[in-house]
Amino acid sequence: MYSKIKSHYRRYPNKFWVLIGAALIDRTGGALIFPFLAIYMTQKFEINMTTVGGLLFINASATFLGNFFGGAITDRFGRRSIIMFGLIASGTSNIFLGLIDDFNLFLAAIGVVGLLARLGAPAQRAMVADLLPAEKLSDGYALLRVTNNLAIAIGPLIGGFIATQSYLYLFLIDGITSFITALLVYYRLPETRPQPDPDTPLENIGQTFAGYRRVFQNKAFSAFLLLGILMNLGYIQMYSTLSVYMVEYLGYPPRGYGILLSINAGMVVLLQLWITSKVKHISPLKIMAAGAVCYALGVGMLGLIKIFPLLVTAVVIITIGELVISPIGQAITVNFSPEDMRGRYLAALTMSWLVPRAVGPYLAGLVMDNISPRWVWYLGGMAAAAAAGGFILLHRAVSHRFESQTLPILD
Repeated sequence: MYSKIKSHYRRYPNKFWVLIGAALIDRTGGALIFPFLAIYMTQKFEINMTTVGGLLFINASATFLGNFFGGAITDRFGRRSIIMFGLIASGTSNIFLGLIDDFNLFLAAIGVVGLLARLGAPAQRAMVADLLPAEKLSDGYALLRVTNNLAIAIGPLIGGFIATQSYLYLFLIDGITSFITALLVYYRLPETRPQPDPDTPLENIGQTFAGYRRVFQNKAFSAFLLLGILMNLGYIQMYSTLSVYMVEYLGYPPRGYGILLSINAGMVVLLQLWITSKVKHISPLKIMAAGAVCYALGVGMLGLIKIFPLLVTAVVIITIGELVISPIGQAITVNFSPEDMRGRYLAALTMSWLVPRAVGPYLAGLVMDNISPRWVWYLGGMAAAAAAGGFILLHRAVSHRFESQTLPILD
């Protein structure tokens, strides 16, 4: 076992492992807060869940904008400085959020926190692409994903204990972990952005942001994004609507939903690297289609069943789709993007889950209130099935278009 771990460690450069370690520290700090944020807001300001939903929408929308801003400045100023700035800014804003007692000020601050929270995420993902060769990209993003899920598994356990003492401690510790991570990046990670061609004029900041026009003019990549949004409209309900559905409509206690999330996170930690190693040599858009089929089956199944073991089965099927989709999707995005636009392409990729995260719970509420709670899952399954067909069509178009180019993951 030790030999296998040592051999796997040596497959990647030391700088990559520093990046992984930094991500684990920072994400664990963030995972202390997020599961308890809704409870904190209802208790602190005595607001209802509709208002909480509005605040989370503001936060998600600001995160969306922050990703786009971060992607542009990552390509313009480099990876390392943007990661450090994002860590320091988000850590400071989170501490400030925990100190606020006025609701109106909190309303403004939660948008600022969302804007800064993932500002450095495109730089982090671009740094993975800078550090690893094309054939290891899927594995690298799989490791980053395992790290994030490990943080999600650890953070709430620690956060639940700390929250019983004081919610303020959660915000303070999250800020401190961000500052520690910034120091680690400063001392251990050099800049990795590829050197620009000296004969090519350097973009000004306006031209850098205008470069997003080029991203969305890439019709194949834009189609890939739209299919991702469609696919994730049902998947995202597992993290929002499913808890309400299980408690209010199926009659399960909240711990039943917690068990399902633990199964999901545990599968990612235990199986992500193995699954990625098995599928990375298959045409990636076919893998995306297969993952979307898993979403369609699992999400649709949630509307048909009530027995808890079958709910577990549905979540396992959804998680299998998640295991193949996430790292492959990021590797596809890197191969779609020119080297000098990796940050913007990876920032644009976040649309595929931030848009569903922002509008999905609202759409689910409309369906639950006006049609039937079960139709949330039926419609989500249909959307994922339609996305699966779209990925197959895109595979045919992209494979023909790029067959003469060196894009190994699209071959």
